[in-house]
Amino acid sequence: MKISELANQIIGEFASFEAKHQKSVDRNSDLFKVLATVKCDLEKTLKKPETLHDTVYKCIDLLREHTPYYSTNEGVTKCDPPLTEDQKTLSK
Repeated sequence: MKISELANQIIGEFASFEAKHQKSVDRNSDLFKVLATVKCDLEKTLKKPETLHDTVYKCIDLLREHTPYYSTNEGVTKCDPPLTEDQKTLSK
């Protein structure tokens, strides 16, 4: 194998690694934004307790969107859908 071919292979592997790293950085940034949103929304509820239920539902939906899990029954990784209106009214 020629040096130029090896160099191109290294450059390609580095680009692949860099893309994976950037994807991880972006995901961590998104998760941090979600965490900050949940924290701020819950803190606002302390000042306005009548919004507690709506805030909790909003936080649950936001977290469901960003917390995938592995379904052993289906054999896939998935996220739960937002809470339905029926699920929200059951706890009130």
